[in-house]
Order: sequence, then C-alpha cells, then structure tokens
Amino acid sequence: GISGGWWKYTHNVHHIRTNDEEWDPDIQHMPFIAISEKYLKRVYSLFHRTVLPPTDKASQALSKITIPYQKFHWFITIMCSRV
Repeated sequence: GISGGWWKYTHNVHHIRTNDEEWDPDIQHMPFIAISEKYLKRVYSLFHRTVLPPTDKASQALSKITIPYQKFHWFITIMCSRV
C-alpha cells in the first residue's frame, strides 16, 4: 500500500504549489491525462525529477491512445491513480 509519509509529503506539496505544472503531483498524470498542452510538449517535473511526458516508447504510444479520450476515462483514472 501507500505509506502515510508518502501521502503527507505529496499532499503538502500539492497545497504549497497548487496547480503548478512543474511541482503539483496531483496534476501530473501523464501518459493518461494531460491537464495542459504544456504536458504534450515538454515539462520538467520538479516533484518527480523527470521530464513529462515520459520519453519511453511504451508511454508515448499509451499517451497517443489515452489523451484524446481522457474526457471519457478521467474519473476512473483519477480514482485509480493513487491505488
């Protein structure tokens, strides 16, 4: 499962940098959901310390399938993203 320390850390970062595209872990759901066109290009996640969107071929292929249909699957994806 998820530790309480992990949840507390991500929760605090989310409230300190709410909706900041580079910091907020609660809005960085690539390759399933892109909350901004910026994520479709390149953004460095200061929280995850990596480039979004992921550059591996599997994630790129998955994002090409999932992003156009995110309006249909976003609720389920968000529910499952922290499981």
